[in-house]
Amino acid sequence: MFSVMRRAIPAAAVIAAGAALAAGGVTTPATALASTVAPAPRHDPTITIRVGGVRIAENGPPGSPAASGLAGVTFRVSPSSPGQADTCVSTAAGLCTVRVRSHRTYTVTQEGTPGGWFASPTLAAGTGNQVTSRAYDRLSVRVGAGNVTIPDAARNTDRSATARGGTWALSKDDPALPQKCGTRIALLIDLSGSITPAILPRYKAAARSFVETLKGTPSSIAIYTFGTTAPAPGGNNANLAPVSVATQAGVTTLVHKIDGLTVPLHSGTNWDAGFWQIVQANPAYHYRAAVILTDGDPTYYGPSGNLGGRGNLTRFAETENAVFSANALKAEGTSVLGVGIGASRQGLPNVDNIRAVSGPVEDTDYFNTDFDRLSSVLAGLALRNCAGLDLKKTARPATYTHVGQKITYTYTVTNRKYFTLQHVHVTDDRVKGPIPCTPSKLATGEKATCTATYTITKADLEAGHVTNTATATGTTPNGDDVTSQPAEATVRTRRPPAIGLVKSAFPAWYSEPGQRITYTYRVTNTGNATLHGITLVDNKLGAVTCPLTTLDPGKWMTCTARHEITQRDVNAGRIVNVATVTGHPRKGQKVTGTATARVHAVRKPGIRLSKSAFPTTYSHVGQRITYTYRVFNPGNVTLHKITVTDSKIRGPIACGSTELSPGASTTCRASYVITQGDLAAGRVINVARVVGCPPTGARVTATAEAMIKATLPEVPVTG
Repeated sequence: MFSVMRRAIPAAAVIAAGAALAAGGVTTPATALASTVAPAPRHDPTITIRVGGVRIAENGPPGSPAASGLAGVTFRVSPSSPGQADTCVSTAAGLCTVRVRSHRTYTVTQEGTPGGWFASPTLAAGTGNQVTSRAYDRLSVRVGAGNVTIPDAARNTDRSATARGGTWALSKDDPALPQKCGTRIALLIDLSGSITPAILPRYKAAARSFVETLKGTPSSIAIYTFGTTAPAPGGNNANLAPVSVATQAGVTTLVHKIDGLTVPLHSGTNWDAGFWQIVQANPAYHYRAAVILTDGDPTYYGPSGNLGGRGNLTRFAETENAVFSANALKAEGTSVLGVGIGASRQGLPNVDNIRAVSGPVEDTDYFNTDFDRLSSVLAGLALRNCAGLDLKKTARPATYTHVGQKITYTYTVTNRKYFTLQHVHVTDDRVKGPIPCTPSKLATGEKATCTATYTITKADLEAGHVTNTATATGTTPNGDDVTSQPAEATVRTRRPPAIGLVKSAFPAWYSEPGQRITYTYRVTNTGNATLHGITLVDNKLGAVTCPLTTLDPGKWMTCTARHEITQRDVNAGRIVNVATVTGHPRKGQKVTGTATARVHAVRKPGIRLSKSAFPTTYSHVGQRITYTYRVFNPGNVTLHKITVTDSKIRGPIACGSTELSPGASTTCRASYVITQGDLAAGRVINVARVVGCPPTGARVTATAEAMIKATLPEVPVTG
C-alpha cells in the first residue's frame, strides 16, 4: 500500500509543464512535477494466521502447541483492504499472511482445507451444562499500528470458553480400517470423576463386552486409561500392553484388567495426554485402531507435571491439543474411533469435540450413546470387520390382480465375514414370525436360502403395490447377534384403466351468506393406461375447470372450485355435493370416479321482542290503549310461524309477517280497553311473549313488558 506526498507547485509552472508535454518537449518544470508526485512506500501492518496439524512433541503452557505447520489451508480476511488480497493460503510452515490497514477490526474466516483434512465449523466449550457449540471457523482481531499473529496462546488464567492454544487446529481424515477381521486395537478408557460409582459397573461391562465379542479372532487389545493425566493415577489403572484375544486366556487377562479399574479422586479429563501416550507406544505396537470411551469434554491438556487447562472448564485450547495428538495417531496409520457416552438417551448433548478428534461421519467415524446402549454399540464396533451378513430378496410373481393371491418371497443370505454364524434366520415386516433358513449354520462364504409367502389383501389392491423390508440375523460363537442391512422388494398390481377422485372442502363450517367455500379435487390415474378427455362435474357447481385433460398412469392433478354461501344454505344446515370425473382410454369404455364432500352450517337462531304503549297514561273506564310490538330476528337462520301473545289480550296478535329472515323485523299491534279495576289499581302491567321456529331444532322465544299508570282528576275541596 502506498501514499503520495505532494507539495505546493506554482500554477504557472504547472501550465508551462503541461504546454511543454503537449508539444512533445521536456522542460525543467515538468521534470520537477514528476519528481514531486512519485509514490512513497506505505508500511501497512499484516495479519498472520498460524495453523497446524500433527503434534510432533508434547509441551504445555505457556506457548503454543508443538504441532507441525499445515500447508494448503485457505483463510479470508474481511473487510478487504483496497488494493490488497483478502485471502491467503498457508505455507509449509503453517503461516498465512494478509496485509491490512491499521487501527481496524477484522474477521478471519477459515474457508478451505487441503486434501486429507477436515475443518470444525464449531467446537463445544463452556462449563458443566453450559458446554455448547461455538463458532470455531472465524476469529475477530483488532489491528493496531503493528503486525499481528493469531491466534493468541491462552494462559491458564484465561477463563474464556473460546480461548485458543496459539495454533488454529484442523483435523486429519481417519485412516480406513483394514477390511479384514483381526487387528491391533488400543482401548482408551476415560476414568474422570464424572464416572460415578453407580455408572462404573455398567462402564466396565461395556468394555468387557467389547473384548468378549472379539474372542477367537486374530486380534489383540491394549488397555490405556486417562484422567487428569495419562495413565490415570492408581495402581490398577496402569496401561496394559496388547493381549491376544484368540484364546480364552487372553480374554480373561483383559477382563481382569477392566474389572480392576478405579476412578481416582478429583480426576479431570485430558484427551490430549490419553492420545499422546498411545502415540509414544505406537512405534512398538502398530495399532490400527484406537477406541476412546469418554463421558465428557476435555478440561486439561499436556503431560503430567506440565498441565494446561483449568479442570472445570472446556475451552478451545483443550480440544485443539487433543486434536493435534489424535492427528499424530492418524498420521501413524491408526484409526481414531470416538465413543461419546451420556446420561440421556441421545448420549453426549454435544458431539463437536468427539467429532473433531475422530471424523465427521456419525456411526462411522464416531459414535454417541448412553450407558444402557453402550455394550451393543461397542459390540457392533468390534464386529465391524469380523461378522456380517448379506441379504438379497426376490418376489414372485412380480404383479398381482386379486385379493387372496399368494406372493412368494425368496431370501438369499451370505456369510461374508470371519465368524461362523448359527441360528441364521430372516425377519420380514409382511410375514409373521422368524423365517427359517437352510442351512441355519453358515461358515465364512457360505449361503442359505429362505422362503415365505404373503397373501394379498384388499388394502394392497387399493394401494397398488406391496413393499416389504427384511433383515437377516445370525449369532456368533460368542453369543453376539449379527444383522444384515435391510433388503426391500416391491410387487405391483396389474390393473385395468381407472380413475380416482378425492374431494375436500375448506372451511368445513359456514355461518353466514356471502362466505366462500373452496372445493379441492384431486384426480388420479389409478389404472395402467393413459386417460384423455378428462372432465369433472360437480352437481352443485356444474363443470369444474382442471389444469389438464390427459393423465398418464400414476399421475395426478388438482382442480379447484368455489361456492358462495346463500341464506338457503344456512337454513339447510349443510351442503352435500357430489363430483364425478370421467376419463377415456385409447381403447375400451370410459372410466369414472366419484367423491362427496360435506360442509356444515353453524346455526345460531334467535329472536327479540320490544313493546310500547300509547297513550302512556289513562284516566277513565273505557279508554283504549294501543300496544305496538316489534319482533326482530338477530340470528343467522330464517324463523317461521312467528306468533305474539299478550297477558292482557285474548288470542294471538296480528303481525305484519309470520316469517323473518336474519336481520329482518316485523311490527304487530293490539288494543286494550281500560276497566274499573284498572282505574282502581292505578296502573296496568302486561307481558308479551313471541315464539319463532327455526328450520330445525327447538323454538326460540322472547318476552317484553310494558306498564302504564292512571291519572285521576283532582277533587275540588269545599268548605
